Amino acid sequence: MLITIPQAAQSLGISRAKLYLLLAQQKGPPVIRFGRSVRISIDSLQQWIKEQETHLCEYSAQAIKRETYTLWANGQTAKVQSISAKTDDGRPLSQ
Repeated sequence: MLITIPQAAQSLGISRAKLYLLLAQQKGPPVIRFGRSVRISIDSLQQWIKEQETHLCEYSAQAIKRETYTLWANGQTAKVQSISAKTDDGRPLSQ
């Protein structure tokens, strides 16, 4: 079954403009063109969503950095773990 761009955007919970932007950047789901009409297959939309979930999991694994520090104070040592995450452009994620 084929759906329109507005229907696909609604099912994804994003604006039409955002979906059109993703399509223009070739980052959206594959489309089928009939002259000026653009449609998206429900099967390809579902596959694209799965690919985005996989990409997000891979990104999360790469973006999170874990470090363990040994602190020494008053004759005692303690292990402290630091976790940091960064965006694609290297900025720290805000909490």
